[in-house]
Order: sequence, then structure tokens, then C-alpha cells
Amino acid sequence: DDAKLNRRYLPASLLGEIEVGQLITPEPSIQSELKHCLKTLLTLADQYYKSGEAGLHYLPLNARAAILVAGRVYREIGQVLKARDFAYWEGRAFVTPRVKLYRTAAAIVGTLGNPGFWYERQQHDLALHAALEGLPGTSQPAEHAN
Repeated sequence: DDAKLNRRYLPASLLGEIEVGQLITPEPSIQSELKHCLKTLLTLADQYYKSGEAGLHYLPLNARAAILVAGRVYREIGQVLKARDFAYWEGRAFVTPRVKLYRTAAAIVGTLGNPGFWYERQQHDLALHAALEGLPGTSQPAEHAN
């Protein structure tokens, strides 16, 4: 859908200079490259999801559950793509309402016994911040720096 609107979110560093139009219905000759690119990005996304959950205690308490649920649901979209062998062109990847409800309930119930949700228990992966260095508003307070 994004490619049809002339938008490309797949990085050239992983995929090269493939034209946006080629992403809509990719030729078999580039499908393997696209699958590898998605697999790489979703593996990286999983690192960010894990680190983000470990850093939830930095957020205001009233925002944590919503952010946790959103992360779990978006991560599930990646799982749908993985189950399709990363062939996004076979149709839109989405999470059914039933799965959303399950992920929401599991996230909320899981927070009850998770001390890391309520206070700092483990450091999230600060190396994932490297791409943000130097951008406005991204400096870390000294007490949280590694």
C-alpha cells in the first residue's frame, strides 16, 4: 500500500536502489532479496521490542501499559510476515481482533508479576540508541548512561 503511494521504507543499505514500483508486485528475481531484507529488519525490530520492554519503567506509569500492548501487537504483525516467509506481496499482514485481545490480556496480566514494569530492574540495550545520537532531545541523563 505504501509503495502504491510512492513511499519506500526499506533501507537502501539492505536492499540497494530498487525502485518503489518494483516493491508493489516484485519480480521473482528480487523476491529473495526482499525476504532477506524483511527478515533482517524484523530481527532488529525484535531487539528493539525487547529493549523497549526493559525500558518501560522510564515512561510515565499511566503510559506503560498502552506502549507495551502496542509493541506486542506490532510485533505480532512481524510474526505474521515471518509465517508467510516474509512475502508481504501476498497480501496485507494484520493481526486479528482475537489475537489483539489475547496479546493485550497477556501483556496486562504479565505486568502484575513483572518488577521491571514498575521500577528499574534491568538496562535496556543502549547500543540501539546509536542511530539517534546527536538528534534533538536524545541526550541521556547521566544517571542512566552506560
